[in-house]
Amino acid sequence: MRARLIAAASALMLTAVVADAAVLTPDHVVIVIEENLPTRELAPELAYLNSLLHQGANFTNSHGIDHPSQPNYLALFSGDPQGTGSDAKRNPDGSNPIVNDHTQVGTDDPPPNTPLDTPNLGAALIRAGRSFAGYSEDLPIRGFTGVSRTGPPGSGIDYQRKHNPWVNWQAVKDDAVGRNELPSSVNLPFTEFPTDDAGFAKLPTVAFVIPNQIHDGHKSDAAPPGINYGKAMDDWLRQHIEPYRRWALSHNSLLIITWDEDDDAYTPVKDAAGATVAKRYINLIPTIMVGAGVVPGDYSQHIDHYVVLRTIEDFYGLAPLARHDAAATPIIDAFRKP
Repeated sequence: MRARLIAAASALMLTAVVADAAVLTPDHVVIVIEENLPTRELAPELAYLNSLLHQGANFTNSHGIDHPSQPNYLALFSGDPQGTGSDAKRNPDGSNPIVNDHTQVGTDDPPPNTPLDTPNLGAALIRAGRSFAGYSEDLPIRGFTGVSRTGPPGSGIDYQRKHNPWVNWQAVKDDAVGRNELPSSVNLPFTEFPTDDAGFAKLPTVAFVIPNQIHDGHKSDAAPPGINYGKAMDDWLRQHIEPYRRWALSHNSLLIITWDEDDDAYTPVKDAAGATVAKRYINLIPTIMVGAGVVPGDYSQHIDHYVVLRTIEDFYGLAPLARHDAAATPIIDAFRKP
């Protein structure tokens, strides 16, 4: 009898823990990923972003996981950098990349697409009866797998595959999509992102939004002369993302804006003679969550891309994708309990 009581109590405790962890189940989550901004540079002149700091959950101890860009995007989407430590196109067999991120590839000249077969957020959502899509600014067509689409100087056109993680799992043929592969229909140009309430209601469960290399705060040869990248990023978010944020507040939905990495800031590690022998990267980035169920305020919990991914997995009852997100503690305190 005592054993039964202990078992029953244990089951109740487990149920309570699970219920407490499942704080929120948003109808929609939109994740915008920006580029190369240390938290210390979230300057007052970035008026829109600073307004969000007061309206949402501001994570003051948020970190990228690596340098350069691509490993961070892959980590957030799949719980693992997939063996890459560069911005080059990743091959499933781990062989040397086909091209580097500086190669200019025209819209009619995509490299061969050889999809990864590892777990990822998009495939996990679809398998669970949810939905996923990624929207990339300047992606020329649905399902484009090319390395880049870059216009001439001043054109304002600069898409880079290294910032589009889901394309690495895109199936070669839509009529033969493997278990962890994704159909081309989830790899969308940003021109297909909705602009009104009716459209927002039709968004997939989780959507990633990737601005081009001008509007994400990166730098680009295609940028207009004399551009202020910070202001361009801030203005773009206000114009294109703010309508969704307003809608999300009253429609059980969430906006997450985060950055891939900081600007390579580091603390030098010196030997007894004072010589720098290593670099300890800080990689402190802004991360802001705004929407229904968010408790506004500053949060000092140490988070990174794996924690954000684990939080999204918990929203929808998904199993962790890899060992890094499995070991992460999801965000709970920033959300109101139902």
